[in-house]
Parts: sequence; C-alpha cells; structure tokens
Amino acid sequence: RTYLVTSNVTGNFSEAVKELEGILNERYNNDDVHCVISGEMLAMKEALSEVGFALGLGVIIIFMILASQFESLSQPLLVMTAVPLGIVGAVFALFISGQSINAISMLGFIMLVGNVVNISILLIDRFNIMYAAEKEKEKVTGVKLGVLDLKKHIVKTTVDHVRPITMTTLTTITGLIPLAIGFGGKESTNQPMAIAVVGGLSFALVLALIFVPYIYLITKGMRNRENEELFFPDANAPQDDWSRERLGY
Repeated sequence: RTYLVTSNVTGNFSEAVKELEGILNERYNNDDVHCVISGEMLAMKEALSEVGFALGLGVIIIFMILASQFESLSQPLLVMTAVPLGIVGAVFALFISGQSINAISMLGFIMLVGNVVNISILLIDRFNIMYAAEKEKEKVTGVKLGVLDLKKHIVKTTVDHVRPITMTTLTTITGLIPLAIGFGGKESTNQPMAIAVVGGLSFALVLALIFVPYIYLITKGMRNRENEELFFPDANAPQDDWSRERLGY
C-alpha cells in the first residue's frame, strides 16, 4: 500500500523538512514501512545540485579568462584567493540572519564570485605595473630593488586604490541592502541571495586588502625574510654592536 501525505509549510522550508525527516527516520523507516519525501523538496535538491555545478563551472571559466588576460597560470590563482574570503562571509551572513544554504542563496554565491574577483584583479594589475616599472628603473640605475622598498611600494599601491575599490564594492552592496533586509514588510524569495552577496562582499572588501598584497609578496620571494633584511636592506648584517645584540648576532 502507498499513502500520499501533502502539506503546506509556513516559515523556513528547509528546517521543516529536516525536522520531518528526523521524525520519519525515527518512527517509520523499517523493514515494513519506507518513507520518501518528494515534491518541492526533491525539486530543491535537484536545483541545488545544478546550481552547485554552475558555481564550479563559473569558477573554471573565470580562471580561464584571467589566465588568458594575465598570460600566466599563477596570477589567476592570486586573483582567486579573494573568492574563499567572500564565500566565508556569505556563509556567516546567512548564519547570523537565520537563512539556510539553498538554491537561491547558491545563486548569490555565483554572483559573489564574479564580484569579489574585481577587488583582487585591480590590486594584482596595479602591483604588476608597479613591479615592472621598478624593474625597469633597476636596469637603468643599477640599484637592486630591496625588500623594504618593494614592501613600501606594495603598501602605497594598496592604499592608493582603497578608495576606488571601496566605492565600486559599496555600490553593489548598497543596491542589494533593501532586498537583503526584506524592505517592504514581506520576506522576499530572493532575500537569501541578496544576504549572501552583501555579506560576502563586505567580508572580502576588508580582508582582500590585507591578504592579496601579502600573498603577492610571497610570490615575489618575500616570505620568511630575516629581520635584518627589513632594518638593513642594503647590508647583509648590522654594523653596530647595539643592533647586533638586539637582532641576536
């Protein structure tokens, strides 16, 4: 025999289905009775799988486009470092707002990937221009670019572009805030998508300005430099006794 039970859900649909699955598995799933949840839940699972595939495909396509533009396989990876930061921010925003990760919020993740990389694209491109100019100057003057000088140029370039990066990111965030807060008195179907994009962009805006320059320095061989190279970039070791004692010589 087959029994079909239908119902309408008010409130969080995913939470209701999760609670119902727990009850059915505890009481009725045995050798004599088998319960299956279908209908809208089945369609949601299929949609979530398709959106997940679209998200992965979008990341691959973005990587291919960046690789062709930068003519490198490593620099697109630098650009894509901002994507995990945005995803973490989106998940955190969904958590604190009481929303679940569903097909609608996954659409927000896809939008987020395309917007977050804009921050790191601008930074990496400016860093490359600055680095190439310093290398040309090095050939002309014969003075090698020091570790401290490069770090100063990276910091200056980042600070100079904080304003345009913030302005372009805030335009997207501001445009989605009314949808994210459910403006109008009724919860919108697309609210999880807007919350994911707003949370992810806000999180990535702050952290990308810190992590992207640091990772760029690592790729230029600036990782694990000794302290004396920062304080004495033009010498292998400090010359005075006080500095030698302070730095452990």
